[in-house]
Amino acid sequence: MGPAPALNEAAFATPVGSVSELVEIPAGYALVRPEERLPVDFSGLAEAKGALREAVVKERQAARVNEWMAEVRARARLRNLVDS
Repeated sequence: MGPAPALNEAAFATPVGSVSELVEIPAGYALVRPEERLPVDFSGLAEAKGALREAVVKERQAARVNEWMAEVRARARLRNLVDS
């Protein structure tokens, strides 16, 4: 429902089919009228868990390798023998 926490709170606090009180949001004011409540479906989470874990591990590994390479480069003593 967007970045307005007050709007989210009103949406879940208002009974289905009823109209909420006036809600102040960053863009002005809003009314909420929930039409239905759907049950939460976590089945996709179980399927994606392994892929998400692998992506996070790879991201962390890449960040650590980049940090290590920066440390190595900072300590390295390089000389240019080609231009000498």
